[in-house]
Amino acid sequence: MKELLVLPLLMPLGLALVVGLLNLTTPSRLKFLLWSSPPLSLGSWVMLGAGGGAALSAALSATAGLPAKRKPKPKAETWQAPAPKAAPSQQWPERDPQEPAPTVSVPFRVVNSKAEQQPDWDQASDADW
Repeated sequence: MKELLVLPLLMPLGLALVVGLLNLTTPSRLKFLLWSSPPLSLGSWVMLGAGGGAALSAALSATAGLPAKRKPKPKAETWQAPAPKAAPSQQWPERDPQEPAPTVSVPFRVVNSKAEQQPDWDQASDADW
């Protein structure tokens, strides 16, 4: 089955080589900024590009499958962090998922901005809250 997969994958390369063979008589130059290539036929440039791209792709695919080489870590001088202390397990009360969210009631005290109404904090008791 894998042999049949090679045919459609190599079709673009084969097509580029056929187009290159049909254009071997037309000379052309490549120009890039100030550089100019020696005159070669258009078919030669097409075959060089297609063959070079196929070779580069094959080389990168082959190196991607290689296992990575890693250096082993030295075991003599390894530092290990102390183990974290286990937190006491806290059991939360179970409730039905259909129940509404619980409300929280917090005692509060209104502090006025007038100086004569402010209580003496040293003498205030917890009952005032």
